Amino acid sequence: MSDITSITEKDRKSAFRAHIGALAVTVLSSWIAANYLTFRLLGIGGVLFALAFWLIHMNGSAFLRRHAAEALNFSLSMFLYSLAFLIIWQLTDGMLFLLMLPIGAVILALWFFCPVIAAKAAKNGSEYRYPITLHLLK
Repeated sequence: MSDITSITEKDRKSAFRAHIGALAVTVLSSWIAANYLTFRLLGIGGVLFALAFWLIHMNGSAFLRRHAAEALNFSLSMFLYSLAFLIIWQLTDGMLFLLMLPIGAVILALWFFCPVIAAKAAKNGSEYRYPITLHLLK
């Protein structure tokens, strides 16, 4: 972890954009997928945004790299969780509705609220680890 005073304002703003950008693109791409394509593509835009952001900033400061990797890990994890949710829903033909509804609500709540918390932490120069995230990138 780095000293908060050594993190530049530019890095804080960029780390903020990593989290908020992934959330915004997730919402937009999910709306498009739900209305025009297929539910199986929900959230893929957020993953692609976070991947592009990470690739662009992977040689940046350690603070920015960590936030970009965390945003990518979270976006990918949430996409995989939602994909698994939809597959189970399809396989059971919605028969597990009472079990699946709270699980879906938790996934949705985490997907929307955690990036806001992470963006706030980035703006303040703090580290943030998303809950239930597969940490594929360090």
